[in-house]
Amino acid sequence: MYKNKRLIAGAGAALAGGSLWAATFTWTGGGSDNDWDTTANWFSLACMNCYPDGDNDDATIPASPGGYIVDLTDETIDDLAIEGDTDFFSDGGTTVLWVDSLTIVGPARVEVHDSGNDDARIRTVGSGP
Repeated sequence: MYKNKRLIAGAGAALAGGSLWAATFTWTGGGSDNDWDTTANWFSLACMNCYPDGDNDDATIPASPGGYIVDLTDETIDDLAIEGDTDFFSDGGTTVLWVDSLTIVGPARVEVHDSGNDDARIRTVGSGP
């Protein structure tokens, strides 16, 4: 009985947003906003109603006519591949997306915008969080 309760609690957490296990996600931009943590903006065969938020998750933002806009949140994921024009925004403050590897497949334009403190940048550092 105890194992079943724990499994059900885990399934509820998966339905609530992020993924519990490693998964591969593709950005669709199909949500009502451009937020990273809006589950409708992502597709994954491994996880319905979730988004990349685990340090074993891989995410791809594919090429698309006109590109994509993505509002970032603080997350840690495994790999991020950007395959086309993508504008990244932060709704305020410092937003950090930690990735183990970042791949940009060109031709692509990647822009980072900050909506307030003029501190937007892509920066590489020696280690994660």
